[in-house]
Amino acid sequence: MNSHIFPWLYDAFMRTAERGRLAGWRRSVAAPATGRIIEIGAGTGLNFRHFRAGATVFATDRDLAMLRRARDRARWSSVDILLVVADAEALPFRAHTFDDAVVGFAFCTIPRPARALTELRRVLQPRATCRLLEHVRVDHRVVGKLQDWATPVWRRIAGGCRLNRTTLEILAASGFSLDSVRSHVGGFVVEVVARPRSLLVAANDREAVMGGRLRASGDRRPRMGRFPLLSELKKADR
Repeated sequence: MNSHIFPWLYDAFMRTAERGRLAGWRRSVAAPATGRIIEIGAGTGLNFRHFRAGATVFATDRDLAMLRRARDRARWSSVDILLVVADAEALPFRAHTFDDAVVGFAFCTIPRPARALTELRRVLQPRATCRLLEHVRVDHRVVGKLQDWATPVWRRIAGGCRLNRTTLEILAASGFSLDSVRSHVGGFVVEVVARPRSLLVAANDREAVMGGRLRASGDRRPRMGRFPLLSELKKADR
């Protein structure tokens, strides 16, 4: 699909859902994040209006066309938002840069999610929180098989989105402890609160996910590598 058309189609597709429960789910994920925040897969900026005043958000996405569409939302946001063209699998930031992370429907499209999560752990503070809103493969024999069947076609028309990604298991196996999981739409959409942990703890969490036993449970100047910001996105339009 044409990369310049897809961001417009994405917003059009999401518009009805955003008027319903989806906006509330986004708010539940984005509003609690504080301090210096990294957003993975910011897309067209649909999470921007839900961040709390006083936060600084580094909104990353590898798709330049999506970030171009996000610029107006960034300008009208009540928080400081810097748009960064970046691949989640190779983030251009130094270790322990961010206080919190927010992800909204992004890991379904990332080719190597485990690698992206390793990168996310690297750039987060040890006590940081990662808040995610994702759709996942449903733990139901029939529905899960339907997702498996539909995914190859859906990926081709939906920007690489995989309907059957097992994001909870991948999170638990990638060094994150799952503090809480809230399910919506029969388990198709989940809100997740996770924290970076040792790989040993993460392995125990993965066993809990597979067994259905999930446990509910100051401003720093970052040192960063070189990355393109909003001003450079403007230059790219010329």
